Amino acid sequence: MEDKLQQNKLLEQMAKDYAPYFKVDKTAEKAQLDCELETMLIRLEEYGSLLERTRSESRHTLDVLVPQIYSHYQSLQRTFQTIDQLEVLVGRVKEDLTKMEKAVSKAESQLGSTQGFTTVMKPFFFVSKDSLLMLLKN
Repeated sequence: MEDKLQQNKLLEQMAKDYAPYFKVDKTAEKAQLDCELETMLIRLEEYGSLLERTRSESRHTLDVLVPQIYSHYQSLQRTFQTIDQLEVLVGRVKEDLTKMEKAVSKAESQLGSTQGFTTVMKPFFFVSKDSLLMLLKN
């Protein structure tokens, strides 16, 4: 029995020695937790504000800017058609010029011309303005 009493005293002493290790300062941890929660709430509010601003800007874009862009695009349709037609015309002129050069070269070789017609015509279409001016001066 005395052995049991001594064990109980030893257990009580050991519990008293270890008790401070299990004490938690709840106020410091609560303050830190409150600070973290406050920071998280601020970030969530900022995110919500950003979403709302994006939503309103998107609405502005859809309601105002997109119709303006579409209207401007519609007004440029004639210009786009003209550009397309010019591209076709330039392609046709280039094709015709190539055919003409071949025909002139063939005619020159058959007639034995000393100065080629293509060497006179070619600079008008494929040379810079400076070279063209030099050619016209001569």
